[in-house]
Amino acid sequence: MGSWADEGISITGFIGQSAALAVRLGTPAIPIIQFIAGFVPGLSPALQVLNIAEPILQKIAAGAPIVQQLIQNGKPSIDDLQMAAPSLLNDLKELYALAVNNDTAQVANISTADVTNNQVVEFTGSVFERSFFTPQDPRFDRNDANT
Repeated sequence: MGSWADEGISITGFIGQSAALAVRLGTPAIPIIQFIAGFVPGLSPALQVLNIAEPILQKIAAGAPIVQQLIQNGKPSIDDLQMAAPSLLNDLKELYALAVNNDTAQVANISTADVTNNQVVEFTGSVFERSFFTPQDPRFDRNDANT
């Protein structure tokens, strides 16, 4: 199992280098394409795409090293999370199985091994959604006397 942080650094570096290469190749080509676009129908949309893409690619090329450094700085935490993820995932699968097996609206008898990763993600998301973003939450009471 490779390090998530190392993979993130590698991917970010590749994206940054690709963007920088595209800017180096594309910027000098724009005046040539502008000249040719006057004679060749259909090149005008390509020129518009290049004009829009160039500043975006410049920002990506400039930002990639910063993102790489941020990932590098967070590498110990990312590596710790990666080490804990399998155990945490198994614990969440067990919690999901308990919740489903104890739900009186459903007749189920599933084991932790029967629970998929997608079920865990949906279940965990729904728990957080119900816990923090319900309209019944008193923090959202519009009839509060303090307002």
